[in-house]
Amino acid sequence: MTEDAFWQLVETAGPTPDRVRAALEGLPDDEVVAFRALLRAQVARANDWGVWAAGYLAHGGMSDDSFLDFRFWLVHQGRAAVDAVLAEPDAVAGLSWTDEEFEHAEDLGYVADEVLTARGTSVPADGVSLFADPTGEEFPEEDRAWFAEHLPRLWARSGGL
Repeated sequence: MTEDAFWQLVETAGPTPDRVRAALEGLPDDEVVAFRALLRAQVARANDWGVWAAGYLAHGGMSDDSFLDFRFWLVHQGRAAVDAVLAEPDAVAGLSWTDEEFEHAEDLGYVADEVLTARGTSVPADGVSLFADPTGEEFPEEDRAWFAEHLPRLWARSGGL
């Protein structure tokens, strides 16, 4: 699977685990493995303190597990969304989401594993650490002024912390 094919599948299926599963079930094992590797690479790419700060503000707090789920959700918003948020985390303010999408975000990260396991195919190790230390500078969780200054659109949309 090429990176373009990955993004096409993601953007067609959207952040809905059942739609992602249906798309993956129609692919051969090697394509599902490639999808999984590309997904994990994009999620690792989004492992940045600025992205975490945006997720933290959007959700009113965010643990490391929730941040992983947020990154799965972000990748399933599509290539343009990921690129925009990585360039400027405040771009999260321009994305739409529902509470239901966030509730199922974790599932998005494991659909490929489930498809492979259901086929009796082992899930390969890829060496990607999804819980590595984020890049960039850690944000001050309790500093409301910091969020208002660094994420002004998201601050306005969320109504603050």
